[in-house]
Amino acid sequence: MSDVDTRLLMAVERLGRALRSAQQSLATETGVSVLGLQIAGILDSHPGCRVGELAAALGVRQPTVSDALNALESKGMLQREPSAHDARVVRLRLTGRGEDLAHRCERIMQRRGGSADGSVVGAPGEDRNRHPTRQGIALEVLLEEILRLQQAGLIEVNRSCPSCSHFEHGSSGSNHRCELLGVELRAYELQVDCPDHDPASI
Repeated sequence: MSDVDTRLLMAVERLGRALRSAQQSLATETGVSVLGLQIAGILDSHPGCRVGELAAALGVRQPTVSDALNALESKGMLQREPSAHDARVVRLRLTGRGEDLAHRCERIMQRRGGSADGSVVGAPGEDRNRHPTRQGIALEVLLEEILRLQQAGLIEVNRSCPSCSHFEHGSSGSNHRCELLGVELRAYELQVDCPDHDPASI
């Protein structure tokens, strides 16, 4: 690992600590565990997930997810529905209260300097759109690192653009392209969690 790789990982870890601190504070405020908040965020974006899919996305074991799901269900924030195609399959969806929680978390995290999608904003008063190119470079580097970790078997679920079969990587100096939508993508337009993601062979 090069010196730059090491410093990149240190910077990401520092951002991660700030985000975890904000999440823990939010968990205390809402009475829902950090894992429960993360589950609510995922189900808000991807309703109908199964328990195994949630566990894979969060990188935890199914029993751990099940405990958090039971807690959300007891608070009236989660409902389980049998699949219309296979009664043995249970789909998970947020209730109205669960959706309210997910949206409230998103608003609070943004005010505190983070967001539910895992990003951390700049200093108070800073225009986040002032440097889209610089932000795009940072996003592109992080997504490439996530793909590398997925290829190494350290990340199981990755719905970002670089890991998608529809993604065409641009050559030096040119934009990327989404073949599904038929549009060019600048670096700051790359998606971290795309609902139309189709896993590419890795």
